Amino acid sequence: MAPPNTRDDIAAVRQMHQALVLHYVEGKTQAEIAGELGLSHATVNRLIKRGHQLGLVEIKIKSPIDHLVDLEARLVALGGIERAMVVPSVSENPHTALQRVGEAAAGLLLDTIKDGDTISITGGKGVSALVAGLKPGRRYDVEIIPATGLVQGKHYTDVNHVASLMADKLGGRAYQIHAPLFADTVQQREMLMGISSVADVFRKAREAGVAVVGVGSILTDDSSYYD
Repeated sequence: MAPPNTRDDIAAVRQMHQALVLHYVEGKTQAEIAGELGLSHATVNRLIKRGHQLGLVEIKIKSPIDHLVDLEARLVALGGIERAMVVPSVSENPHTALQRVGEAAAGLLLDTIKDGDTISITGGKGVSALVAGLKPGRRYDVEIIPATGLVQGKHYTDVNHVASLMADKLGGRAYQIHAPLFADTVQQREMLMGISSVADVFRKAREAGVAVVGVGSILTDDSSYYD
């Protein structure tokens, strides 16, 4: 902006400066500024808009989650993935932390899915936390398909249970798998995979457009399947 040359120019810039300070520094509304300066609301609006156009206003946003956004960008670059979400830890309680992660992942899933989708799903503590965090605003016409066999004994390792819960929350339909997660021998695995009902479920899981998969824990004692 060129320096004002005439008395009228100086008066106009001073008035503009007053309006900008009152609005952005003191937080007053345009109506309040109009009353204080004896101007019309339209004039105040024009002064503020003109101040922006002349570069008299610089807005800098300082976010308390800047470090999280930076971590997400680094994960995207390192992993070659489209999107990452880092959830801040607000408690040293691992159950609270898992709940927060589950709720964040649930929100991401609801932003992703649409009617007609097929969702493959594993068991595990993280996936179960996601299912618990689902709060859909409507019903989804989706199919939930187990992506692995099951381990009974714990609700979060029973993939049939987790799939059914997700289907109930979303209003969709869940398939069931009648095979264990682990086989004792290669022959036993081949026998299980030769069962048509098992093979059909795994085929549907491979064809799913969305996969909800737990990646496990780096700590053995925290693993869903460590016994």
